[in-house]
Amino acid sequence: EKPLCFALYASTWAVTKTYRHKLTPLGLTYPEFLVLVVLWVHKGSTISAIGDRLMLDPGTLTPLLKSMELVERHRGMRDEREVQVNVADQGKVMQARTLDDRRYVATQLGMTKEQIMSLRADLMNLIARMQESEAASRNEPRRQAGHNATELLGGK
Repeated sequence: EKPLCFALYASTWAVTKTYRHKLTPLGLTYPEFLVLVVLWVHKGSTISAIGDRLMLDPGTLTPLLKSMELVERHRGMRDEREVQVNVADQGKVMQARTLDDRRYVATQLGMTKEQIMSLRADLMNLIARMQESEAASRNEPRRQAGHNATELLGGK
């Protein structure tokens, strides 16, 4: 039986590949698409807010944003270190163009809307638990993982 880490990696790869198939003809990479999705929902976000939502550090995100023609960056009026990011007009057009692509990917999953929402909720809970665990491990000595946890993650 394959470990959990393989299932998570392989499913991420498969979904990303399906998106890439639809996004490439639009001239978009998957990371650029994710930035746009955040900005379509959270207009006028700062780089750090985008990074928090995508779980990317500013050092990774800044070069990506600099290369994107679909966004506009502006220094904050109160704090010049803060950079506000908005969707440019071309990026707003892209929102409508990618809607069918997002629906296509959802149909490729072969799941009902309820199953997709349940899976998303489970994955978001997993992310939250892992982040809590990581934060706790920085504040206290690392504990030995139990046998069951090690087995589930693919260890012996």
